[in-house]
Amino acid sequence: MAITHLNWYFTIPLIEPSIRAIHALGEGKIDRNELRVRIRRIGFGSLAESLALVVTLLALIALYGH
Repeated sequence: MAITHLNWYFTIPLIEPSIRAIHALGEGKIDRNELRVRIRRIGFGSLAESLALVVTLLALIALYGH
């Protein structure tokens, strides 16, 4: 059961950049021409955050998992 919930949470970094960009587009903060660039930038930022979190969790498991 826990694995099913974890798999859903792993998809959030993939969905979040698109939601942020669509929200900013609706508020008029960005042009449609900038949309693709902004989605990529937010996506790479989210990917970096996710990788940092994974490395931190793996380090904690390696140190305290035994």
